[in-house]
Amino acid sequence: MLIRIRQAVRNNRGQSLVELALLLPVVLLLLGGIIDYGRLYNEQLIVTAAAREGARVAAVGGDGKAAAENYVKNASSYDNVVASPVLKSETVSTAQGPVTVKRVEMTVANPIPIVFSMIADIYGDTLDATGRLTVTGKAIMRME
Repeated sequence: MLIRIRQAVRNNRGQSLVELALLLPVVLLLLGGIIDYGRLYNEQLIVTAAAREGARVAAVGGDGKAAAENYVKNASSYDNVVASPVLKSETVSTAQGPVTVKRVEMTVANPIPIVFSMIADIYGDTLDATGRLTVTGKAIMRME
């Protein structure tokens, strides 16, 4: 009888299953957070590139705001993209006298769904009511 009790105590067949049950949720949460953060970073790069291209179209093309907005919306495959170009003019004093400089500020925003809300806290923003995080990109170019 004593031998059977010792064998039952030494038996550790279920130990691996218990360890897996304890660590699997943590590992899956970490993996999901990494995937969400990667998606968010990729979206940041895409939106910034779209803002740069829109500012370039507005600055070089001379068509202004409408052409830049249309270019950004057509170039991106997203439905919710918001492009807002702003044309600004400044007077800068130089050695030859005052010079007026015109520039375009293009801001592009796109809300993307986030699965793990802790990513919004890491990114420094808050989710809206639908669980989306708005990613923005900004570019400034001098008009020619």
